[in-house]
Amino acid sequence: VAGSGLIEASTRNINVGTPVSGIVKAIYVQVGEEVDAGQRLFKIDDRNLRAQRVAAKARVEQAAAALQKPEHQLAYTENLKKRDPTAVSTQRLSDLRDDVAAAKSALASARAEVRRIKLEMQRHIVHAPIAGAVLQLKMRVGEYVEASAATPPMMVLGDESMLNVRVNIDQQDAWRIRPGAQAVAFDIGNPELRVPLQFEYVEPLVLPKTALTGRSTERTD
Repeated sequence: VAGSGLIEASTRNINVGTPVSGIVKAIYVQVGEEVDAGQRLFKIDDRNLRAQRVAAKARVEQAAAALQKPEHQLAYTENLKKRDPTAVSTQRLSDLRDDVAAAKSALASARAEVRRIKLEMQRHIVHAPIAGAVLQLKMRVGEYVEASAATPPMMVLGDESMLNVRVNIDQQDAWRIRPGAQAVAFDIGNPELRVPLQFEYVEPLVLPKTALTGRSTERTD
């Protein structure tokens, strides 16, 4: 049984994508470089988020300042009521507590917005999902990349510590395959070069062969 094979990393060739679209601000790796899991690969321009963070921090300071007045009023009113229970109505005290709760909620919301922007900025830095090597790098600083599955991969990673040969077998010969059988790989350009292979696994999904119509627009290679 013979079939065309493709040499790939043991982890499969991982097409690294980006969660956000934008202009590439920095690239931290080079082709062939070994990277660790979690290492920075590239960064998408986040200047708009940095501007938003400045405004969000200002709103935090504003909300913190707005909280001081109702807190001071509540503290003063509570002390006054302790000295003279009839000096302040229960309704007034309840209103002041509501004002403090509303101001604290506004402050918490402003701080949450700062944290949200910070997390969004972190999404603009893409990290290596695994430890491996940079097999391909097509992006350049200043280029615009799309966060879409339809976009060709700008970076490919893979673990080269062990290489696999993925072979496509004709569906008519699929029944001949025996897991664990001996196999040999031949180089297309040099048939004399042969490499013994060790069986790993079979993908059980069978895909029917593409039916060709003979049109000149079809590509069979």
